[in-house]
Amino acid sequence: MEQFLDHLADTIAEQFHYTEEQRAVVRYGLVALLQTIVIFLLLVLLGLCFDFLPQALAVFFSVVLLRKQEGGAHASSLSGCLILTGIVLTTLAVLSRYVFPLAGSWAALLLTVTLGAACVPVSWKLVPVESPNKPLRDSKKIARLRRNTFVLLTIYLFLAAVLALPKEVLPFSSPSITFSILSGTVWQTFTLTKSGRRFVNAMEAPFRR
Repeated sequence: MEQFLDHLADTIAEQFHYTEEQRAVVRYGLVALLQTIVIFLLLVLLGLCFDFLPQALAVFFSVVLLRKQEGGAHASSLSGCLILTGIVLTTLAVLSRYVFPLAGSWAALLLTVTLGAACVPVSWKLVPVESPNKPLRDSKKIARLRRNTFVLLTIYLFLAAVLALPKEVLPFSSPSITFSILSGTVWQTFTLTKSGRRFVNAMEAPFRR
């Protein structure tokens, strides 16, 4: 699959007379697109089979939309990234469906406030985390990505707080979706840090060639 992506990137670069740096950016985009599609289909399939589809989608979009603005730790191989991301997001979705909600609505609301207070300053300080294949040099773009991250986090935390309310207050509340949003947000924030990068590198080690 990586050879196919290399060939496709070469074809696009040749067609549009791209430089080697531009070709690397194209390949990076192709890999990211393929990863997103595969992980989405995997989560949908598992969610349908094991009854955690809403949680799987909430975790998926919480991570993907933030990651587009923030960047974060990357596995060095396509297979490593697919396997690691698939395991992590599936685990978070399953826990959000069957385990975390046992703590109750008020715990979900308290965690929303606590984790929000932790994730927002960490993200503001570290975003954006650039990739070697997609360096960031434009100060205006960096400011925009940081601003977009803040807006997304605000929306996530607002939704998480609303959905964490007790059913006596909000009949359609869903603590499991609150935990899905929070777990996805915390995981993505973790990948911005040095500890997150070390964790990804350690987990990916068995899949390196």
